Amino acid sequence: YETYPDWFATVTGRRRRQIRFNNHASVPLVAEAADAFLRENPEVRVFGLWPEDGRDFCPSDMTDIYLGDAVLGYVNAVVERLAPAHPGVQFDHLAYIGYRSPTQNTRPEPEVVVSYCHYWDRTQTHPVSDHRFGVKAQTPPAAAQARRDRQDPVNGHRDLCEDLLGWLDLDANLIVFSYYTDQNLRRHGAYHLADVIRADMRYYRTLGLLGALDCACHLSEAPWGCQNFYAYARHLWDPDCDWDALFDGFNRALYAEAADE
Repeated sequence: YETYPDWFATVTGRRRRQIRFNNHASVPLVAEAADAFLRENPEVRVFGLWPEDGRDFCPSDMTDIYLGDAVLGYVNAVVERLAPAHPGVQFDHLAYIGYRSPTQNTRPEPEVVVSYCHYWDRTQTHPVSDHRFGVKAQTPPAAAQARRDRQDPVNGHRDLCEDLLGWLDLDANLIVFSYYTDQNLRRHGAYHLADVIRADMRYYRTLGLLGALDCACHLSEAPWGCQNFYAYARHLWDPDCDWDALFDGFNRALYAEAADE
């Protein structure tokens, strides 16, 4: 930062400074570091090009163009340098928080995989295809306006599904980044999400998504979440699996003779 302060956001976040995505002067250095890593680790087939967690983007990235175009434009510029030397490698772009919705003027490069993140606007206890749910209806007007001001509008399930269709219209290689097993979001409650996971995986298959990944935060004081890890893995492999039989076997393996209690 001391050498190239204009490469970084002027806002200091809770972690570190975000890259200034509308300034591509840092692209050669980022691409050089990524190239060195991929040459040293040829087994890597997916390489992430995610921003720092949280917001704290530079105000200049949020004025002239939609933030999502600035972030994806930067990612595309890095990928254009890397892809010719690393055929078969995919580069992961995170569509997250304030830049989750489809870009307005930028299409992802063919080697880019877009990980679309539902995050807080998703009601985890109901399928995303059930448009009655989501936080939109429960958000006070002042809080909703504050989120719009930072290019992070409040969404419901219908909005999230429309975003998925919008990314597909951009010919994106699309996967969903979800939070079924992130118990930090549900630390005071126990939820069995197999039915939700099954419905979501079938819906994503219908749309033609490439797959899904999950943010897994397993709390030692909340051991009940393990069945959701199992349900997620099984339904990723086969959304039409016989979950009742699998869950019975899971319980017997976990609880032995207590499974019948």
